Amino acid sequence: MANRCVVPLLCCTIVFAAVGCAGVGPQPTDPLITEQIAANQELAVDIINALAEYHESAGSFPGDLEDLVPAYLSAVPETVTGESFAYYPDDLGSYSLCFYLGGHLDRGCCFHQGVCLWECSNP
Repeated sequence: MANRCVVPLLCCTIVFAAVGCAGVGPQPTDPLITEQIAANQELAVDIINALAEYHESAGSFPGDLEDLVPAYLSAVPETVTGESFAYYPDDLGSYSLCFYLGGHLDRGCCFHQGVCLWECSNP
């Protein structure tokens, strides 16, 4: 199955939930980091699906992840290390959802909804 999205919102959510979106950036060499990235991406699926449902209902993405509670999520999930996911809606009708490794803003991964892509930096 291709990871390219024809209808970004619907296709991306379905493809991501089913097989994971494509990823770019350096690949981690530490098995613990690899596990943390995979676990955080799995936790992000609930947020990504809730964002898609919100968008379908409201016609736009929310300004904040807390806007998804309680209608779409019972609570916003935290990362495996207990940190908050970072959510960046943009003016183009898309968003990025990020998590950082070890609290370092220069080490982490972001899901870019508009292109259905995970991008990691300095894992």
